[in-house]
Amino acid sequence: MRANFIIITGTNGVGKSTMGQNLSEVLHIPFIDVDRYYKNKFGSYRQYTQSEIAQASKELEALRQGIFSKQSKLCA
Repeated sequence: MRANFIIITGTNGVGKSTMGQNLSEVLHIPFIDVDRYYKNKFGSYRQYTQSEIAQASKELEALRQGIFSKQSKLCA
C-alpha cells in the first residue's frame, strides 16, 4: 500500500525543504513546502494570527486534496 503523503517536521535550518524535494524526486510524489507557502502568502516570516493560520490551513488542505485526487485519477 502506498502512503498518501509524508510529513517532515523539524526545527529551522535542519533541511526539511531539501529532504522534501529529494523525496519528491525519488518517490515521484508532489511536494508542498509549507514554509514557502506561508512566506508567499504573507510576504515574510512573522507571528501569524490564529485567523491567518486557520485560513492558510484550509487552503493547504484544499491544495493537498487537489493534488491527491488528480493522482488517484491517474492511477485508476
